[in-house]
Amino acid sequence: MKVLIIVAMEKETKALIDQLSLDIAPADQQLSDVLATKVYHRNIGSHDIWLTLSGKDPVHQEVDCIGSLIQLATYESILKFSPDIIINAGTAGAVYAAGAEKHKVYLGNTAMSHDLHFPESDPKHRDLALGNYPVTDESELAVTLGFEWAPISTTGSMLTTDDAKQQLKANQAKLVDMEWKYIVHVILRCSRDKYTPRYMAVKVTTDFIDAGDCPQSQFEASIADGNVTKQLAGACQKIIEKICGIKLLKDSVMSGSL
Repeated sequence: MKVLIIVAMEKETKALIDQLSLDIAPADQQLSDVLATKVYHRNIGSHDIWLTLSGKDPVHQEVDCIGSLIQLATYESILKFSPDIIINAGTAGAVYAAGAEKHKVYLGNTAMSHDLHFPESDPKHRDLALGNYPVTDESELAVTLGFEWAPISTTGSMLTTDDAKQQLKANQAKLVDMEWKYIVHVILRCSRDKYTPRYMAVKVTTDFIDAGDCPQSQFEASIADGNVTKQLAGACQKIIEKICGIKLLKDSVMSGSL
Protein backbone atom coordinates (compact mmCIF):
# COMPACT_ATOMS: atom_id res chain seq x y z
CA MET A 1 0.00 0.00 0.00
CA LYS A 2 1.28 3.46 -0.92
CA VAL A 3 0.14 6.28 1.37
CA LEU A 4 0.62 9.98 0.63
CA ILE A 5 0.07 12.65 3.27
CA ILE A 6 -0.23 16.21 1.99
CA VAL A 7 0.42 19.02 4.50
CA ALA A 8 0.30 22.76 3.83
CA MET A 9 2.04 24.27 6.85
CA GLU A 10 5.48 23.45 8.18
CA LYS A 11 4.38 23.97 11.79
CA GLU A 12 1.84 21.15 11.33
CA THR A 13 4.47 18.58 10.32
CA LYS A 14 6.97 18.08 13.16
CA ALA A 15 4.67 15.95 15.31
CA LEU A 16 3.60 13.96 12.23
CA ILE A 17 7.20 13.25 11.24
CA ASP A 18 8.06 12.18 14.80
CA GLN A 19 4.91 10.10 15.34
CA LEU A 20 5.22 8.22 12.06
CA SER A 21 9.03 7.90 12.27
CA LEU A 22 9.53 9.51 8.87
CA ASP A 23 12.90 10.51 7.45
CA ILE A 24 13.72 13.03 4.78
CA ALA A 25 13.37 11.17 1.49
CA PRO A 26 16.41 10.62 -0.76
CA ALA A 27 16.97 12.91 -3.72
CA ASP A 28 15.28 10.58 -6.20
CA GLN A 29 12.05 10.71 -4.13
CA GLN A 30 11.94 14.49 -3.87
CA LEU A 31 9.77 16.44 -6.29
CA SER A 32 10.84 18.82 -9.02
CA ASP A 33 13.95 20.87 -8.27
CA VAL A 34 12.02 24.06 -8.95
CA LEU A 35 9.54 23.35 -6.14
CA ALA A 36 10.44 24.37 -2.60
CA THR A 37 8.76 21.22 -1.25
CA LYS A 38 10.07 18.63 1.18
CA VAL A 39 9.21 14.94 0.96
CA TYR A 40 9.56 12.59 3.92
CA HIS A 41 9.32 8.80 3.70
CA ARG A 42 9.12 5.55 5.57
CA ASN A 43 8.92 1.98 4.33
CA ILE A 44 7.37 -0.63 6.59
CA GLY A 45 6.91 -4.12 5.16
CA SER A 46 5.03 -3.84 1.87
CA HIS A 47 3.88 -0.32 2.67
CA ASP A 48 5.37 3.06 1.79
CA ILE A 49 4.39 6.28 3.53
CA TRP A 50 5.27 9.63 1.99
CA LEU A 51 4.60 13.05 3.43
CA THR A 52 4.82 16.05 1.11
CA LEU A 53 5.13 19.48 2.71
CA SER A 54 3.74 22.08 0.32
CA GLY A 55 6.83 24.29 0.61
CA LYS A 56 7.55 28.01 0.67
CA ASP A 57 6.36 30.64 -1.76
CA PRO A 58 9.09 31.49 -4.32
CA VAL A 59 8.77 35.24 -3.68
CA HIS A 60 7.47 35.45 -0.11
CA GLN A 61 9.85 32.81 1.17
CA GLU A 62 8.88 32.96 4.84
CA VAL A 63 5.34 31.90 3.96
CA ASP A 64 4.04 28.37 3.38
CA CYS A 65 2.19 27.59 0.15
CA ILE A 66 -1.23 27.38 1.77
CA GLY A 67 -4.67 27.45 0.17
CA SER A 68 -4.89 26.86 -3.57
CA LEU A 69 -1.08 27.04 -3.78
CA ILE A 70 -0.97 23.46 -2.52
CA GLN A 71 -2.31 22.16 -5.83
CA LEU A 72 1.06 22.03 -7.57
CA ALA A 73 2.67 19.96 -4.79
CA THR A 74 -0.37 17.65 -4.80
CA TYR A 75 -0.20 17.12 -8.56
CA GLU A 76 3.55 16.48 -8.58
CA SER A 77 3.23 14.06 -5.64
CA ILE A 78 0.52 12.05 -7.38
CA LEU A 79 2.61 11.83 -10.54
CA LYS A 80 5.68 10.79 -8.55
CA PHE A 81 4.21 8.21 -6.19
CA SER A 82 0.80 7.11 -7.60
CA PRO A 83 -0.46 6.63 -4.03
CA ASP A 84 -3.31 4.28 -3.17
CA ILE A 85 -4.39 6.54 -0.31
CA ILE A 86 -4.15 10.33 -0.11
CA ILE A 87 -4.57 12.05 3.25
CA ASN A 88 -4.81 15.81 3.55
CA ALA A 89 -3.72 16.34 7.16
CA GLY A 90 -4.06 19.74 8.75
CA THR A 91 -5.88 22.12 11.02
CA ALA A 92 -9.26 23.75 10.49
CA GLY A 93 -11.60 26.32 11.93
CA ALA A 94 -14.75 25.17 13.72
CA VAL A 95 -18.19 26.63 13.00
CA TYR A 96 -19.66 27.14 16.46
CA ALA A 97 -23.16 27.81 15.13
CA ALA A 98 -23.12 24.40 13.40
CA GLY A 99 -22.19 22.57 16.59
CA ALA A 100 -18.50 22.01 15.86
CA GLU A 101 -16.00 21.77 18.72
CA LYS A 102 -12.47 23.04 19.15
CA HIS A 103 -9.53 20.63 19.48
CA LYS A 104 -11.42 17.72 17.97
CA VAL A 105 -10.57 15.34 15.10
CA TYR A 106 -12.84 15.33 12.06
CA LEU A 107 -12.87 13.50 8.74
CA GLY A 108 -14.37 15.55 5.92
CA ASN A 109 -17.46 14.38 4.05
CA THR A 110 -17.67 17.27 1.57
CA ALA A 111 -15.30 19.24 -0.66
CA MET A 112 -16.76 22.64 -1.43
CA SER A 113 -16.12 26.38 -1.11
CA HIS A 114 -18.09 29.30 0.29
CA ASP A 115 -16.17 32.43 -0.76
CA LEU A 116 -16.04 32.24 -4.58
CA HIS A 117 -19.01 34.11 -5.99
CA PHE A 118 -20.67 34.40 -9.41
CA PRO A 119 -24.01 36.03 -10.29
CA GLU A 120 -27.23 34.03 -10.33
CA SER A 121 -27.26 34.47 -14.11
CA ASP A 122 -24.12 32.30 -14.41
CA PRO A 123 -25.17 28.96 -12.85
CA LYS A 124 -22.40 26.90 -14.47
CA HIS A 125 -19.63 29.00 -12.92
CA ARG A 126 -21.53 29.20 -9.64
CA ASP A 127 -21.46 25.39 -9.54
CA LEU A 128 -17.74 25.41 -10.37
CA ALA A 129 -17.06 27.92 -7.58
CA LEU A 130 -19.01 25.82 -5.09
CA GLY A 131 -17.18 22.66 -6.13
CA ASN A 132 -19.19 20.12 -4.15
CA TYR A 133 -16.85 17.41 -5.41
CA PRO A 134 -17.35 13.75 -4.50
CA VAL A 135 -15.27 12.36 -1.63
CA THR A 136 -14.56 8.84 -0.44
CA ASP A 137 -17.14 7.65 2.10
CA GLU A 138 -15.15 7.38 5.33
CA SER A 139 -18.10 7.33 7.74
CA GLU A 140 -17.34 3.77 8.89
CA LEU A 141 -13.68 4.58 9.47
CA ALA A 142 -14.64 7.70 11.43
CA VAL A 143 -16.97 5.74 13.72
CA THR A 144 -14.42 2.95 14.19
CA LEU A 145 -11.68 5.36 15.27
CA GLY A 146 -13.90 7.68 17.32
CA PHE A 147 -13.73 10.66 14.96
CA GLU A 148 -16.57 12.71 13.52
CA TRP A 149 -17.38 12.66 9.81
CA ALA A 150 -18.50 16.20 9.00
CA PRO A 151 -18.86 18.74 6.17
CA ILE A 152 -15.83 20.91 5.32
CA SER A 153 -15.93 24.13 3.33
CA THR A 154 -12.71 25.57 1.90
CA THR A 155 -11.87 29.26 1.91
CA GLY A 156 -9.04 31.45 0.70
CA SER A 157 -9.26 33.92 3.57
CA MET A 158 -9.10 34.16 7.35
CA LEU A 159 -11.88 36.76 7.09
CA THR A 160 -15.50 35.86 6.31
CA THR A 161 -17.69 38.33 4.42
CA ASP A 162 -21.47 38.43 4.85
CA ASP A 163 -21.96 36.72 1.45
CA ALA A 164 -19.47 34.02 2.41
CA LYS A 165 -21.26 33.48 5.73
CA GLN A 166 -24.53 32.90 3.88
CA GLN A 167 -22.92 30.35 1.57
CA LEU A 168 -21.13 28.69 4.49
CA LYS A 169 -24.48 28.21 6.19
CA ALA A 170 -25.97 26.85 2.95
CA ASN A 171 -23.08 24.38 2.77
CA GLN A 172 -24.04 23.17 6.27
CA ALA A 173 -20.33 23.10 7.04
CA LYS A 174 -18.97 22.35 10.48
CA LEU A 175 -15.36 22.99 9.48
CA VAL A 176 -13.52 25.63 7.46
CA ASP A 177 -10.11 24.91 5.95
CA MET A 178 -7.96 26.37 3.16
CA GLU A 179 -6.84 23.37 1.08
CA TRP A 180 -9.20 20.40 0.91
CA LYS A 181 -11.40 21.36 -2.07
CA TYR A 182 -8.33 22.28 -4.11
CA ILE A 183 -6.67 18.94 -3.35
CA VAL A 184 -9.79 17.00 -4.34
CA HIS A 185 -9.97 18.99 -7.57
CA VAL A 186 -6.44 17.82 -8.45
CA ILE A 187 -7.21 14.19 -7.56
CA LEU A 188 -10.30 14.19 -9.74
CA ARG A 189 -8.43 15.68 -12.69
CA CYS A 190 -5.80 12.96 -12.34
CA SER A 191 -8.56 10.33 -12.26
CA ARG A 192 -9.28 10.96 -15.93
CA ASP A 193 -6.67 8.26 -16.60
CA LYS A 194 -8.63 5.77 -14.43
CA TYR A 195 -6.46 6.56 -11.41
CA THR A 196 -8.82 6.17 -8.46
CA PRO A 197 -7.12 6.53 -5.07
CA ARG A 198 -8.89 6.56 -1.75
CA TYR A 199 -8.69 10.09 -0.36
CA MET A 200 -9.67 11.82 2.84
CA ALA A 201 -9.29 15.01 4.86
CA VAL A 202 -8.12 14.65 8.47
CA LYS A 203 -8.53 17.89 10.37
CA VAL A 204 -8.12 19.02 13.97
CA THR A 205 -9.96 22.21 14.86
CA THR A 206 -7.96 25.10 16.31
CA ASP A 207 -10.45 27.98 16.56
CA PHE A 208 -14.05 29.09 16.28
CA ILE A 209 -14.55 31.20 13.19
CA ASP A 210 -17.77 32.67 14.58
CA ALA A 211 -17.27 32.83 18.36
CA GLY A 212 -14.71 33.99 20.91
CA ASP A 213 -11.60 36.00 20.17
CA CYS A 214 -10.17 36.68 16.71
CA PRO A 215 -9.87 33.31 14.88
CA GLN A 216 -6.22 34.04 14.03
CA SER A 217 -5.41 34.57 17.73
CA GLN A 218 -7.21 31.34 18.65
CA PHE A 219 -5.34 29.48 15.91
CA GLU A 220 -1.94 30.75 17.02
CA ALA A 221 -2.65 29.86 20.66
CA SER A 222 -3.76 26.33 19.71
CA ILE A 223 -0.68 25.73 17.54
CA ALA A 224 1.67 27.12 20.18
CA ASP A 225 0.21 24.74 22.77
CA GLY A 226 1.35 21.75 20.70
CA ASN A 227 -1.53 19.44 21.61
CA VAL A 228 -3.40 20.06 18.35
CA THR A 229 -0.50 18.94 16.17
CA LYS A 230 -0.05 15.89 18.43
CA GLN A 231 -3.75 15.10 17.98
CA LEU A 232 -3.32 15.37 14.22
CA ALA A 233 -0.30 13.07 14.25
CA GLY A 234 -2.07 10.52 16.43
CA ALA A 235 -5.14 10.56 14.17
CA CYS A 236 -3.02 9.94 11.06
CA GLN A 237 -1.23 7.08 12.78
CA LYS A 238 -4.54 5.42 13.72
CA ILE A 239 -5.89 5.80 10.18
CA ILE A 240 -2.81 4.36 8.50
CA GLU A 241 -2.58 1.49 10.98
CA LYS A 242 -6.25 0.62 10.48
CA ILE A 243 -6.26 0.83 6.69
CA CYS A 244 -2.90 -0.86 6.12
CA GLY A 245 -3.09 -3.36 8.97
CA ILE A 246 0.26 -2.32 10.43
CA LYS A 247 1.70 -0.98 13.65
CA LEU A 248 3.81 2.10 13.08
CA LEU A 249 6.59 1.05 15.39
CA LYS A 250 10.02 0.42 13.93
CA ASP A 251 10.43 -3.15 12.67
CA SER A 252 6.89 -4.10 13.67
CA VAL A 253 4.31 -5.32 11.09
CA MET A 254 0.99 -7.11 11.39
CA SER A 255 -1.29 -8.39 8.62
CA GLY A 256 -4.85 -7.47 7.77
CA SER A 257 -6.68 -4.34 6.58
CA LEU A 258 -10.00 -2.54 6.87
